[in-house]
Amino acid sequence: MAYLGRYRQGDTVRLQVRCTDASQTPVLPADPPQATVYSPGNTKLLAASLPIRDRHSLTGLFSYPLYLGGDYATAGHYQVRYVWKTGSHHGIEVDQFEVIAGGHADGAVTSLYSYRRPQADFLVHGLESGKIIAGRNPRV
Repeated sequence: MAYLGRYRQGDTVRLQVRCTDASQTPVLPADPPQATVYSPGNTKLLAASLPIRDRHSLTGLFSYPLYLGGDYATAGHYQVRYVWKTGSHHGIEVDQFEVIAGGHADGAVTSLYSYRRPQADFLVHGLESGKIIAGRNPRV
């Protein structure tokens, strides 16, 4: 079990696993590994196939960028279970991460545009979640 760290809402956690056979040698499984994320209350939040990271230089390394949106509250430790199969060997690994206070479920501002009109000045924000929001008459 590995501890992935502490993150805020709106951050991205890199879920990563190295698939091995029974002798702990890195191998490329026939099907991609499955990752399942569970909340502190043991509710399933996500089930996804992990894409391969680098097929030619890192054998069996798979990763997935998990965006911590509104489903991930500051409620404790979340658990990630990875499962894969190579031949007759069934591999499993477990990781944990924690969501701490701060941040926003829509993520950080990734783009900003100032839009001037006679009635007001606007700031248009593009967020990591893909949402576009507008603010009116900004002040410093």
